Amino acid sequence: MATRNPKWSRDELILTLDFYLRYRPSIPGTGSTQVSELSDFLNRLQLKLGGETGDKFRNPNGVYMKLMNYRHLDRRFDGVGLSSVSSLDRKLWELYGDDPSTLFDLETSIKSFLESQDIHAKSESV
Repeated sequence: MATRNPKWSRDELILTLDFYLRYRPSIPGTGSTQVSELSDFLNRLQLKLGGETGDKFRNPNGVYMKLMNYRHLDRRFDGVGLSSVSSLDRKLWELYGDDPSTLFDLETSIKSFLESQDIHAKSESV
């Protein structure tokens, strides 16, 4: 039986929203290097936090779909986007959709955590 990916965390959504705002109106496609790098980053973050990943966890297709959820909320976009937005997607859009500098500060903090030597994830027994 296939298991579903966990709900997107606040930090994952912040990183994805920051990406969306930096690239709009021309969001890179699923096969782009940029979306692949974001997917890889989200997987590394999950591992650092002690979570599990797999082939489908925040893969480029899923990441691109989340970007299209933000497109649905974007008043500057003259299209539809994907309408299956979560309440947290909406909340973060309302907070930071017009405030990219604060969002950038949050994104920088999350990236600093990932690159730090802090170990907040589960440790393996030796």
